[in-house]
Order: sequence, then structure tokens, then C-alpha cells
Amino acid sequence: MIPRLAVQAAEIPWLPTKEDAIGARDAAGRLYYAKTDGGSPAGRTPSALANELTYHVVAAASGLPMPAGALLEVDGRLAWGSEALPRRLGIPREEAAQVLAEACAASRQEFENLGRALLLDLALLNSDRRPWNILASREAGQVRLWYIDHGKSLVADGLEDCGLRRIGPGALSDARFGAYLTCAEANRLFLGRATDQDLRSLWAGLSLDRKTLELARVLCPAEWRPAALQQRLQDFLLPWWAHLAGWVSRSAPLQRLRELVGGAPRP
Repeated sequence: MIPRLAVQAAEIPWLPTKEDAIGARDAAGRLYYAKTDGGSPAGRTPSALANELTYHVVAAASGLPMPAGALLEVDGRLAWGSEALPRRLGIPREEAAQVLAEACAASRQEFENLGRALLLDLALLNSDRRPWNILASREAGQVRLWYIDHGKSLVADGLEDCGLRRIGPGALSDARFGAYLTCAEANRLFLGRATDQDLRSLWAGLSLDRKTLELARVLCPAEWRPAALQQRLQDFLLPWWAHLAGWVSRSAPLQRLRELVGGAPRP
């Protein structure tokens, strides 16, 4: 369950403050990075907040490590919040390959989590997996990875001439794979080392089903995503997931994925 908390705006020194993203503190002293709709046409749309919540619900049920999420009431606005801890920092682009490789070399679990994140990005139409959208912490000398920033998943801005094209006619196609696997460093690492069995095992563990979508619908504030759009999204996602399941079950799915996204050949 995602909590709904009343919070106060607070400075978080290691995080940027923007028109549509501020620091916040709850009554227990926990810090959050709170994303709002920005209050202007140039700001983040409510659809992006609904994307954050829906991705979080599905990914959490699938076992992806992410900061704790919450619905936050801050300065008279409802925001999506991710818990902020000083030891979890974004990965600089120039260090991404090294940090991801170190984490995955030291831990099979981190390698599987990276693959889990990539498959969830594909399943949930996330076009913004970048090194700085993965946090890294060092615990007991080992790098741990945390996956964040999913506002550009699903229908992105929710506009007919932009984000909603993702769920329009012709979108149910392998040709879309490259649009949702956008972190070159993660692609090279996972696609270069994984096997078809790795891919199939990870896919089988994802909570991609009607029940999980319904939970996300119930938790999502109506002002963030109208019921008609929720239904339209579900009507696309269920066939999309069936399409992906068919691809995973075919012979040599990993090789096909490498061809579509330009991943490194397996050593």
C-alpha cells in the first residue's frame, strides 16, 4: 500500500529544486523528493505523476528495488514522493558503465535487478532510463542500485499528439522495443552477459497482470488520470504484455532483442 502523508517543504542539499520538484519532510522526519504538476503549462503534467505511481506499483510487486514511494500533500498540492536518503546518489553519466559493472560483478541479485528494470521499462513503455535515473549506494563495501524517475513511462504527458501515440494504432510492434530500452550502458551490460533462460526467468517473475493494474488504478488519484484514460491504457497494456510474453517464449529471444536495440553480442 502507498501511504498518503501531509508533509512540509524542506531543503534537501543533495537534490535539485525545480518548479515541479521540491524537497519535503514528513512528521517522522523522513525526507522525500516531491514531484508536483508544476502549476504551469511548461511544468510536469498530472499524467506524469500517474505514470510514476503506476510504474511503482507494478515494479514493487515485481521485486524491483526503488526508494519508498508516497502520495504527499505539500503546499496545497498533491505530489508523488520518493524517499530521499543521503547515501543514495545519482550515477554520473561518465561513471555509469563502471558503477553498473561493479554492482553486477559483485552480486547476481544486482545483475538480475538490472535485467528486471529493463524488462519493466519495456513492459511499461519507459523512454527515460538514463544513468542519472539509477541511484547507487555503497553498503558494506558493495554497490547497490535503486531505480527511479518513471514519469515518462506509460503515456508520458498523456497528450493525444504525443504520449498517447504509444498506445495508438500500430504501437503493438517489436519495432517499439528500442524506444523503451534507452540506457546504452545498462543494455550493453545485461544483453552482453544474460542468457535466454535469464530473460525467461526474469519475465516470469514480473507482476504484469490485470490485478496489479487494478491496484494501481485504485491508488491513483482521479485528478491525475481520468477513468476513461485508465481504461484505454489497460486496453493497450494487456495485449502488449501478451505480445512480449510471446516474444520471450520464442527461440533465441535475447538475440532478437540485441538486434532491435543494438546490444552488445554475448561474449
